[in-house]
Amino acid sequence: MQEFPEDFELISFFEIEPEVLDPDLPWFYNTITFKKIIENETLYCSFSPAYGDLDLTLLHNEQPKIVLTPKLMVINYSKSGLDFLLFIIFEKFYCMTHNP
Repeated sequence: MQEFPEDFELISFFEIEPEVLDPDLPWFYNTITFKKIIENETLYCSFSPAYGDLDLTLLHNEQPKIVLTPKLMVINYSKSGLDFLLFIIFEKFYCMTHNP
């Protein structure tokens, strides 16, 4: 079983090319950041797979709404002809803000 998705699988999932910290290193040993903008919300998803790190930040009108910095395990899983990306998250930390 493959433990981390291939580059093309993450690009397909996020529907965008990521920013890669060190282009000379494979993604598994690197830090990659996907930035997805939908209307007035921006999602940043940053992976450092070899360290099991994941940072998720959701901005609404440029203001942080949700920030997650858990430990992560990503598994590419296939069953009954279906492919899945399983995100297993440990040590959840939440920081939510509210601006009236």
